[in-house]
Order: sequence, then C-alpha cells, then structure tokens
Amino acid sequence: MQQLRKYIRQLIVESSGNIKIDNIISIIDGFGAGIKIVPNEKSGKIDIVYCKKPTSKKEPDDFFFDESHLTDRAKAYYKKNKLDLEDLVGALTIMKMTNSDIRNYGNCNGAYKVDIIESPAGFGPLLYEVALEYLYNYRSKNGLIPDRRSVKPEAANVWKVYNSKRDDVKKIQLHPDDCDMKVAGGKSKYKKSELSKMYVKDNMNTITMLKKRKMLYISPKL
Repeated sequence: MQQLRKYIRQLIVESSGNIKIDNIISIIDGFGAGIKIVPNEKSGKIDIVYCKKPTSKKEPDDFFFDESHLTDRAKAYYKKNKLDLEDLVGALTIMKMTNSDIRNYGNCNGAYKVDIIESPAGFGPLLYEVALEYLYNYRSKNGLIPDRRSVKPEAANVWKVYNSKRDDVKKIQLHPDDCDMKVAGGKSKYKKSELSKMYVKDNMNTITMLKKRKMLYISPKL
C-alpha cells in the first residue's frame, strides 16, 4: 500500500512539488470516485468524504480502493507489485466550536475547526479545498481554522501552503484573547505561525469543477 501511495502522489504532484487540485480531481474521477458533504446540525459536524461517484439522489457509499477502481496504468503497477488495496481514500470532519471548546480554547472568531483528517497519498488538500468553499458559500461566509489541540505535520503543511502560496485564500489573524495559541507556538510567537489564522475562500472553483464532472453529492441537512 505504501508503494501505491507513493505512485499516486507522483501523479498528483507537479514537478515543482506543488499539489495540483485538478490533478487530484482527474485521478479520483478515473477511480470512479467523488466527494460527498454530509452536515449534521445536531452535532455541528460536517463530514467531507471521498465516496463512490454519485449516480442518484441517494447518498453514495464511502470509497475504498480495490483493483477494479484503478486505471490501466495504475492497475499494471498494482499487479507488478502485488499490492493490497483496502484503504479509504480520505475523510475530513470539520465542526463548530462547542461550548467546551469555547471554554478551553476561545470562540476563535466563530470559525469552524478541523476535527479529524484522515487521508493517504496526497488526497487531503482536495478535502480542505471543498471545506473552505462550502463554509463560505453554504455556511454564512464562514472560515476554517486548524484543530486547537494538535496538528499533524502533514496537515501543518497544508496550512503552510494556504498561508504563503494561496493569494485566493484570505488569511484572518486570530488573537490569544479570543483563540488559544498553543498549537501556534504560544502568545509570543503565534503571529508567525500558519496555525494562528482563520482561512476563508470566497470562490467556488473546486465545487463547480466537481459539479460539472458529476462528482459531488451534498446531503440534506440532518
């Protein structure tokens, strides 16, 4: 599986080392996969999950790798290396700050926070992209912040890209009096950290692309 992830990542990443969102979309389209957005009003959580490509109004199942989903090129690599493919491509859960979160970490400008991110082989950035566009366009122009408890290195790299290389994503500096800054290096260093900001994306380029390819399912609010 590790070899397959490396292979897929080579397909996703440009020679410059940058993740290309349209490359990820093309690859998962080739797998017969899409993305579903499942909001739950009671819990305040929104799940953004790779799923089987939507074919009806019914919520599609989560997408797992198996040999039948691979392109001919990837299938040849799979057979050559005798790889075992039983991994969920990825899922991101974002949520409103709960009362407990607000007591422990502050209101953080009313933003949604990352709760869980699990995504192998470079597929995570597309989930973040969809989350940002969904929050702004479907959730009263809201934004997204990193988890206030801890941030894995792979996730931190995504925030670094948004902070330093994405002019189309607005960065709003948060402050210690409203948002805990331990993950951002503490009160003396937080302004230099990509983990101290709220990120807002006011266009729908990615969601529009997914809709055109019939790769997006948005669940009715639960």
